[in-house]
Amino acid sequence: MVDPLCGMDFTPTRYDNDIWMRFQRDKAGMLTAYNYMGCQAHDLNIVAEDAKSIMVQLTAVYEVVKPSLPSHHLNCIYSKETEDCLD
Repeated sequence: MVDPLCGMDFTPTRYDNDIWMRFQRDKAGMLTAYNYMGCQAHDLNIVAEDAKSIMVQLTAVYEVVKPSLPSHHLNCIYSKETEDCLD
């Protein structure tokens, strides 16, 4: 998995080789966000503004069984809030 991720400008984090990150820049080259990917065995968890495009690039190289929104990852349960929870 290293070569495709490096080809997409991801680098492993300093303290955990299973967590990858890359800068997200706008058209002017300004840093706007970070994209993160957790890779553990056969599980991926992508945290990015456009996670779908990252998954499309990965499915071109690997067979991905069920790409979907995460419900759990590494024994953590995930849910999506429909309202802004910071109000």
